[in-house]
Amino acid sequence: MSATMKSAKPTRIDGFWHLARRVPKIYAHLDRRGVVKISTRMRISDDPRAIRARGVVEKLDAELQYEWRERLRAARPLASPKPTAPPTCPAASSLCSVGGSFR
Repeated sequence: MSATMKSAKPTRIDGFWHLARRVPKIYAHLDRRGVVKISTRMRISDDPRAIRARGVVEKLDAELQYEWRERLRAARPLASPKPTAPPTCPAASSLCSVGGSFR
């Protein structure tokens, strides 16, 4: 899934660097925003070539993709586990087979 996603790049919005990306189709039913915009809180004037902002955007993008994967995992129904017998205590079974009692 993540191999087909393009790497995010810093985007200029209102004087600050942001992460701005579309929600991938596979996650669209889990995230209705369409376009996700997250601020790096870094002014463009402080980092005009987006050198520091690029690293922040990559981290934000990784966290966003992790959140989408976790939402998808949580939304998928789990396979019902096979019923198992309750664990038995060896001491209790030996008492029962010998004819012992608990008084």
